[in-house]
Amino acid sequence: METWVYLDSGFKGPAYNMALDEKLMDWHRDGQIPPVVRFYGWNPPTLSVGYFQNVEKEINFDEVKKHKLGFVRRPTGGRGVLHEDELTYSVIVSEDHPKMPAGVTEAYRVISEGLLEGFRFLGLDAEFSIPRTEEEKDRLKRPRSAVCFDAPSWYELVVEGRKIAGSAQTRQKKCYLAARFYHFVIR
Repeated sequence: METWVYLDSGFKGPAYNMALDEKLMDWHRDGQIPPVVRFYGWNPPTLSVGYFQNVEKEINFDEVKKHKLGFVRRPTGGRGVLHEDELTYSVIVSEDHPKMPAGVTEAYRVISEGLLEGFRFLGLDAEFSIPRTEEEKDRLKRPRSAVCFDAPSWYELVVEGRKIAGSAQTRQKKCYLAARFYHFVIR
């Protein structure tokens, strides 16, 4: 049986959360630790933006300050996410892991399968978001807004037609970081 690191790092600030994911990636890539599943939250509530987002065009920093939000750019792609009263997790694993597919979309599927079963175990009628028409696929290439939860992408989880999880990932030097942002209250 394979050993993975399980880490619940609690509710931390935006810089800490992103720095810890980056450091765990470095340690795993260097062979110092096995693959990692990490759960965490955000304190203060934080707006995180994807690596490629144009924050000058898409973010109103006066509003971020007005609402006393933290702010951070993630190492992963995707659109903006307001992290508050949610559970976030990251998976850190080598690209050459035998259970991880080479393709980005298939990697989402593999990671999401366990989550899908967990949601179903909790009694939620969860399902994968799988764009089927050319119009749905085209919308994924040109999102209407800078907000992650406006529309689901490949293999994100949907309950009652609404996206409940956002997904993002990066691959750096043969190491893979996938992060999911669960947008449901965990009080």
